[in-house]
Amino acid sequence: MFQTPDVDIGPDSAVICEGDSLVLNAGSGFLSYLWQNGSNDSTYIVTEEGFYFVIVAGPGACTNSDSIYVTLSILDIDIGPDTTICIGDSVVFDAGAGYTGYLWQDGSNEPTYVANQTGTYWVKVINEGCTDWDSVYLYVDDPAIAMNLGNDTIICQGDEIVLKPAFGVFNGYLWSTGDTTMTITVSEPGTYTLTVESGCGTASDQITIGNWPYPNPNLGPDLQLCFGGSQTLEAAFGFSEYLWQDNWDLYFYNVSQSGVYWCDVTDIHGCVGSDTVYVSVASEVEFAEDSLDLCTG
Repeated sequence: MFQTPDVDIGPDSAVICEGDSLVLNAGSGFLSYLWQNGSNDSTYIVTEEGFYFVIVAGPGACTNSDSIYVTLSILDIDIGPDTTICIGDSVVFDAGAGYTGYLWQDGSNEPTYVANQTGTYWVKVINEGCTDWDSVYLYVDDPAIAMNLGNDTIICQGDEIVLKPAFGVFNGYLWSTGDTTMTITVSEPGTYTLTVESGCGTASDQITIGNWPYPNPNLGPDLQLCFGGSQTLEAAFGFSEYLWQDNWDLYFYNVSQSGVYWCDVTDIHGCVGSDTVYVSVASEVEFAEDSLDLCTG
């Protein structure tokens, strides 16, 4: 007498997380297998919710079956969009009820979290062994702190500088120049003031721009040298860097040939100035060797 095959693909029900899978194994040694979709393998991979069963056949064509219902756990946690609040206010982020576990960025494990500081907040939820998470960025608007034009600075004469708040985006801008844009470009020395308006009030800051003249190496006038002669060109002393036409980097330069010579200098403010001088060296004088006719006396 043949015995009824003993097949077991697990408990009557199971839960899989969204994106995961479950392998149902009917075991080996049977003559045939038949799953609910017609598959004849000994195993079956489950990725969707539903009812699954297998029929196996053993010696003597005896058959037996087992089944399981698989539930798909879909967690869709959402604590809201990025948001802005005014200084002194707070916001409550709610992960929702019904989960078996919560974990916020600071270790808190309540369904809700109260925040009042600028930063990124996240929560991880757990349900039936499945997890999901969401994050949100909170900006606390304090125009008095956010509005900062930076330190007073010096620019080289003729250069430009772009002035703008160090960070933050505001609803309105008003410069002392009358401009209403986020940034302005200036080249003149002076004190510039910006007043900004946000949903939480107004704030102002100012910056003073100094103007530094371009340095002058002052190489002197053009030179005329006798044949075989030389002279040392000297740029004004005291600059941070010197650069001659052939990459010589000291403040002096010796010349003995005709040509154009120039020197760039850089001062402590990073301003660069240049001067050029033309040097002309006379040709060699040649005396005639022919005899000379001299007058009497």
